[in-house]
Amino acid sequence: MTSSLNERLAELQQRAARLQQITTEALSVPARPAEAGDRTGAITVRLSADGLPDSIRLESGWRQSARAGALASAVQEAAQLAMTKRMAAWHADLEQSGRSLDPSRGPRTRSAAPPAGARTTTPPAFATAEPASALAGRTTGALIEEVLSLVDSMDRPGAEPFTPPRGRGTAAQDKVTITLSEHALLSCSIDPDWTEKQPDQAVQSALSAALSAAKTALARNQQTVRASSGAQGRPELLALELLSRLGKG
Repeated sequence: MTSSLNERLAELQQRAARLQQITTEALSVPARPAEAGDRTGAITVRLSADGLPDSIRLESGWRQSARAGALASAVQEAAQLAMTKRMAAWHADLEQSGRSLDPSRGPRTRSAAPPAGARTTTPPAFATAEPASALAGRTTGALIEEVLSLVDSMDRPGAEPFTPPRGRGTAAQDKVTITLSEHALLSCSIDPDWTEKQPDQAVQSALSAALSAAKTALARNQQTVRASSGAQGRPELLALELLSRLGKG
């Protein structure tokens, strides 16, 4: 019984180390802010570098391009399109750093630099390979699958299941509601009857207020999760950020 438990703990430690290797290497390349509008042009969402909405902006003439009942969907679509742009830029930065997820690209090589002024006849075949990357030759789908598998296996014997923090904010007497994860907008709801009766400024103010309230709630819940037993430094927290950059958050 003791041997079986020790084996299980050893396996968990190995998986945690693997997850830490993948996430640390990938997240060493920072993500950029991104901005996109929905297809109707009614809403523009700007994401900060952490993937959370920095602003949700009503565009002029939005009532002509989107129905009041479709405004919440427009917010979610704009956020998703901004996330897609953010992900594409991050992939490009990964590739430039030599950590490409394209399996057709092998590891980069570099020749050892000779002393200043020295002559060298070292043939290219003796170029030294850079340290093996945990990301080299991996498709995005394969990486997502492995990270999800590792996270699923991280439940420790006797430990509480890991629940990622979220934040929910409301405004205008709950007519507008926004829910955030640590790295993405999860949902948005807007009462269409209320929206039709409000001036643009009131709708914009409610969107901004709900977003601000959701961020405040998220920050509070993040502190609670990190202060709870075993949550400090758990690799799942880094994995969630990586998955968000891979478009699976």
